[in-house]
Amino acid sequence: MAQNQKKMLFFSISPIHQSTAKTNLMENSKKTVLSFPGITVNHQAELMQNYVAESIIDVGHGLRSLKHGADGAIIFFIDKKGILTALISTSGNGSGWQLSRLSHEGCTATSFDFDYHERYGNFRLVFAQLNGNRSELLVSDEIDLNTADLLNFGTQLSFKKQSLQDPLRKINQITMDGNGVLFSSLAPNTDALYHYFSYGQAPEVYTLPENTKQVKQLKVGRLLGYSGVFVLYDMPLKARTMMFQSFPEEDDPEITQRRFEIDDTINCFDLLPDKKGNSVIYLAGKGIYRYISDKAPKEEIAPATLEYTQMDVAQNGNEVSIWVIGKKANVKGLYYINNQYYQYNNHIAANEIIKKWTAPIQMHTDISDFSSIRGDNFNNQLFLFGKANNGGQGLIHFWQDKISTSWQENLLSVQDLNSVVEISSYTVDLDFIPDPASKAIDDKISVSAEENTVVYINNTKYFLTESENVTLDFQSSINIMLSVDSLAAPKIAISADFLPEDIEIDPTKGIRAVLHEKIRSGKDLAEMKRPDGSLLVKEKINQKELDEVAGLLGRVLQESEKIENGPLESGVAATVVQPGALGISDMGHAIGDLWHSAKNGFIQITSLVVEKIGAAVTFVVEIGGKIIRWVADKVKAAMSFLERVWEKIKVFFKDLYETLAFLFDWDDIIETKRALKKIGYNYLEEAKQGLDSYKTMAVNYILDIRAKYEEMGRAIDHKYLKNTNVLDMMADNSKKESVDSRTNWLNGKKDVVFGNDTRLNSSMLTAESAEKIKSETRANNVPSDMGDLLIQLLKGQIGFGEFIEKFANKIVLMALDIARKITELFFDLIIKTVDFLQKILYTTIDIPLLSYLYKKVTNDDLSIADLIALVIAIPVTVGYKLAHNEAPFKAGDDNFVNSINFA
Repeated sequence: MAQNQKKMLFFSISPIHQSTAKTNLMENSKKTVLSFPGITVNHQAELMQNYVAESIIDVGHGLRSLKHGADGAIIFFIDKKGILTALISTSGNGSGWQLSRLSHEGCTATSFDFDYHERYGNFRLVFAQLNGNRSELLVSDEIDLNTADLLNFGTQLSFKKQSLQDPLRKINQITMDGNGVLFSSLAPNTDALYHYFSYGQAPEVYTLPENTKQVKQLKVGRLLGYSGVFVLYDMPLKARTMMFQSFPEEDDPEITQRRFEIDDTINCFDLLPDKKGNSVIYLAGKGIYRYISDKAPKEEIAPATLEYTQMDVAQNGNEVSIWVIGKKANVKGLYYINNQYYQYNNHIAANEIIKKWTAPIQMHTDISDFSSIRGDNFNNQLFLFGKANNGGQGLIHFWQDKISTSWQENLLSVQDLNSVVEISSYTVDLDFIPDPASKAIDDKISVSAEENTVVYINNTKYFLTESENVTLDFQSSINIMLSVDSLAAPKIAISADFLPEDIEIDPTKGIRAVLHEKIRSGKDLAEMKRPDGSLLVKEKINQKELDEVAGLLGRVLQESEKIENGPLESGVAATVVQPGALGISDMGHAIGDLWHSAKNGFIQITSLVVEKIGAAVTFVVEIGGKIIRWVADKVKAAMSFLERVWEKIKVFFKDLYETLAFLFDWDDIIETKRALKKIGYNYLEEAKQGLDSYKTMAVNYILDIRAKYEEMGRAIDHKYLKNTNVLDMMADNSKKESVDSRTNWLNGKKDVVFGNDTRLNSSMLTAESAEKIKSETRANNVPSDMGDLLIQLLKGQIGFGEFIEKFANKIVLMALDIARKITELFFDLIIKTVDFLQKILYTTIDIPLLSYLYKKVTNDDLSIADLIALVIAIPVTVGYKLAHNEAPFKAGDDNFVNSINFA
């Protein structure tokens, strides 16, 4: 075939580079085992429901933001209680965001502004608040954000108070720069007054241009080297006007004024500094326009096809983003324009970026307020008050990766051990098992990604970028969680000096394998079901289209490992576009912008094709009669493409997630916990008769579940069942290829769940009871240090988390065999001393994540007995359901519990 001849085929994508390590992908598990000299590495990735100990930031008003450093952000807003609040991005600390309350409790903040010089770090904040009925203005001293302690941002600011002479006047608008502050005040039955002051001076009444009282918007800026105010206003019986007026200076009292030509439809404006510090004016109304100086002509950025009512402009170097609230067919939406114009080439699968304005493209809806910044690695970061794509309300973080140009959003949340946020995720469990004979490892472990992204590593949020990886001290277990709103996710790379080569983990590999196995034909698509039994494809789609979609999905998945390994096989595309029809597109948007807008239904994709031109594999997408093509070079790009294919048959991410992801069924888990707890309660209500029969029954139950696992081909190494040292058993358990990380979900949460050091009241244990524990442990051959540990817990000398960790070397690592041993130990150690423990065991305890989830599901408080039963119930229930697709206990079924005879 000639080199320039086009050949249609299904998309293929590059695999992880071939490792020299021995790889064993278990047939019945997605866990990958890599054997290197001196160390074994296990990793497993799951699309799954997960949780973080955080609380969502509620909707407020007055949203503003600034960029600090390459991609850092500080967000300001007034919350529902009237408190001026700052949120500071803090990669590597808790939720990745630190909340700081800046105004005073008992007062109501009414407005604010800040001045920030990014190059030098100079920052100053001014806000107004109502203290009782009196309006106050608080002006901060200037600080340097480059040297300030941002984790304690609120303590870095000191304020001086200014009060108005007229106690009836209320401050309602503030704008400022590095020289001074302009603010307005209102009083009943009077016009607005405007006041200006230089820092350190008292406010003086300031007269706006033409003494206008009908101000649409005003903002402090610079023109011709003068500091002053830009005002958008209406004159009585005259057209709308835009004017600049300089502030008076001591050595130059002359006022400079400049008028800008606008029409009556202009509703808002924003300012950006040019290289000399003068303001470039961006205006929006019917259309979007720009003045780069007072002498330059008005430049049209977007035509008057939409009416815009709110604008925010962000800049990073020469890159400019314009965000506007626009109205189309009487429906409001958030639109995006930028000057990084993608010029897609018709003949080769390549493109170039030129300095030209893109057309407005809708990116969001249901937004009440927004603010934007533009960074080095995260092209765009927006902070939105409104409704997120998961249906939740609050402060949304909406960001774009510069490498892939893909978008992602999530509700912004802060660390809160008394709350829980549920997230959709790819969760990766990574275990390092050094050979027993090898020396101790004290090297660092580095985590990076092929794109700029946001991840949780061991429950701490990090902003991973090309230039900044995450470095961790060596640890045997690492949990990595990528919050997603798409099946697509970037590969994660693990490197360390003790590893002969980097380990690359593709989180989507398991999902791709599942889809490839499930979808062989259009009939498979039509019959594919969700966990509740309903059909995945709910729309009535004809068989031919289903067959075409199934063929496209199947071939893409089949070829997805070959793109980096040479020429690809040809295939038949679901939609064929003749070469002559592939015209040059003039849309100008990055593919990530188009994907996001199409995903949300703002633009329509009319065809999806994959073609080969020479050696290049290219996506071809038709949108509104215009053709876009780009080179496919990553698995993540393939997954994004696949989602667009699914959307053609009205199957969206939410549908795929609910069908393919592992979801905790807390009702089933609670039923197992209820049964385990009721067994314990029944025993506590009985005399100490039949203890051995109870222990035997409980252990046999767990062994029965394990036996059913074995039937599923999950072999267990029985030699470690003979190990009587629980700590050794736990360490050995982490090496098991057969241990599914979903049963060990609590392992990834151990630092949160058991890190709060919750303690019991020291008065709960008498000296007599302590001695009884010691005697019982001796009589039953229980190690004395276990008895001592229980005494320390009951005396309040150690926290419950420390007790659990020491008692079972991170009890949350347990799989079914560990559940058996822990059950035996709890009976031997605790249940045999229950004469005085009943009250203690049913005492409410506050455990991060679990207490909140338990309360949400059961509407009851979590007790110590609940916790013990719950820690065992989670792996038991999850494991049983994975093996049998049903829960071990049915609601209200007490047959197993009642079958136990203590007599």
